[in-house]
Amino acid sequence: MGNDLLDGGNPPSEPISNIVQLVEKLQTHNSNVTIFLEQIAPANSETMTSSLTNNINDFNSQIVSIADSLSTNTSKVIALDMNSNFNESYLADAVHYNQAGAKFIADIYFSGIQSEYASSTSINILPLGDSRVEGNRP
Repeated sequence: MGNDLLDGGNPPSEPISNIVQLVEKLQTHNSNVTIFLEQIAPANSETMTSSLTNNINDFNSQIVSIADSLSTNTSKVIALDMNSNFNESYLADAVHYNQAGAKFIADIYFSGIQSEYASSTSINILPLGDSRVEGNRP
């Protein structure tokens, strides 16, 4: 979704619509699914124009709203904040995470998962989306 926002500074309406549709399909398939959605991190300062910053801020606020509105009694949708406390040193290039950035993101996911499940609980994880991690590619 970050690529959608960064490519020409498109507004977040289409990626948000796509996320809503995907969440609804997952919930239709499994009414007990827990879904974690990212409030995305910014690109580097050279890439982040005021328009892109506004789009990412708008996208991230909508992620919180749709997480709240799509949660049900049996299916939680949880927003995870990758934007706050994100540091430009976490980037390998303009937009891809380096190893430190990947750890920053993974730690937030781990914390979010830990807050929902006991350590003894067996869970299945299905990651969707593209990876912005460059630090561990061959």
